[in-house]
Parts: sequence; structure tokens; C-alpha cells
Amino acid sequence: LEPVSFKDGEVVVKQGDAADALYFIKEGKVNAFVASAGDAPVATMQSGQFFGENAVSGEDEPKRAATVKAAGDVELLKLSRDA
Repeated sequence: LEPVSFKDGEVVVKQGDAADALYFIKEGKVNAFVASAGDAPVATMQSGQFFGENAVSGEDEPKRAATVKAAGDVELLKLSRDA
């Protein structure tokens, strides 16, 4: 697991991009957005939760289902797909 951090408003993953890692939220919160819902977040996740499970779904070329942005400073643990 690789520790990574993001500042408030930074994009962690972008909808439609290749899903190359699963993220565990160590500290802080993130908001998930999908294009069809506009500017409102469709989910908020916090410490102890995870996102990016498409990366480990077993699909040949998984894509990100949502854009995830830091909601304040956030510390994550990144599990790369090829780890």
C-alpha cells in the first residue's frame, strides 16, 4: 500500500479514466461525482471507507465510474492494480 495525500478540491480519480488502483481512506473525506448528476456529489466517503473497486473487478480494462475529489485534506492508501 502506498500512502498518498490530496488537498481540498484536488481530483483523486476522474470518471472514464483507466481504473488502475483501489483507495482506502485513512484520514479525511472525499466526494464522488458523476457527470449525469451535475455538480452535486452523489456520495461522500470518510475514514475507514474505500473507493475504486473497479480496479480490482477482474475486468480487462476497467474504467472509473465517478470522479472523486478531496473534501478537505485527505490521506489515502493506494493499492495499485498490478501490485
